[in-house]
Amino acid sequence: MVRLDRTLVLVVLAASVAGCASSSGIHIAPTLGAFRPGDRIDTVSGEELEMDNSLALGLNVEGGPVRGTLLYATGGTISRRGVSVNDIGDGSLLALTGDLVVRPIPRVVVQPYGLLGAGLKRQTFSIEDASFDELFPEDRTEFAFHIGLGADAMFGRMGILLEISDFIATDDSPFGRHDTFVTTGIRVRMR
Repeated sequence: MVRLDRTLVLVVLAASVAGCASSSGIHIAPTLGAFRPGDRIDTVSGEELEMDNSLALGLNVEGGPVRGTLLYATGGTISRRGVSVNDIGDGSLLALTGDLVVRPIPRVVVQPYGLLGAGLKRQTFSIEDASFDELFPEDRTEFAFHIGLGADAMFGRMGILLEISDFIATDDSPFGRHDTFVTTGIRVRMR
């Protein structure tokens, strides 16, 4: 299953790069925003382990209807919630996806869009409490679907964008594990 997931990711990313190279216009957008882990990390002896919101940095490279997305969430504090709140370490997330960008409404200064794609997300952990070492490997890479909604406004070669997107990992939970990003950025037409 892992080999199939990685193969699918490589195909999606290759299609994104090929689409960018053959399209008539390439846009680059550095982004800044917030990361929100959507689900608790785990439950140990009745206590939930959660990761706090954190800063998100990103970069989008778009050509025609395809886009490559790179997002990084800086170290969010991992806490043990139960009778008391105890910080046990921190975690970061790096996501790389290839996306199809759907723009259903013509541009009138602002243009809404939707995203649908797939890629990899890699979580890294730095845990101070040794009793949690088994739950938190140093890093965890997994296949994820990527969906999102956004809008951009272009003023000549430059514009701004606002976007919300969700990375859905294919794990054992009924609807997958969610990691949400809300970002804004500057969109620049390169050619």
